Amino acid sequence: LPAAFTFFIASTVTVYRDDPEPSDQAIDKLWDGLSGALAESPEMANLSDSEKQQLYDMLVAFSGFVLAGYMESKTTGDADTLKVFQTLSGELIRTVLKTDPATLRFSKDGLDIVS
Repeated sequence: LPAAFTFFIASTVTVYRDDPEPSDQAIDKLWDGLSGALAESPEMANLSDSEKQQLYDMLVAFSGFVLAGYMESKTTGDADTLKVFQTLSGELIRTVLKTDPATLRFSKDGLDIVS
């Protein structure tokens, strides 16, 4: 699950912000933080293996979908479609992470919460 959450956060924040891909250092730091947090989470411990697999699959599918659409719209220069995928990414962040997407941004050091 840490890998799926890392992919989800990196993809949706990058698309929402229309920023460059996060650095390897930023991704590693996020992965490490999520690994520890998820390992200590009682909610995650109470999930069955099947539920964990469903969560993993959902996160990877959402991430791949928005990232593929974003990359295609960037390649073709389709600003309208780009905006659709940015909006979708913001809604996914709100729904899955329960946070305002405008407060998340990657720096070279990791995921930052900005105001």
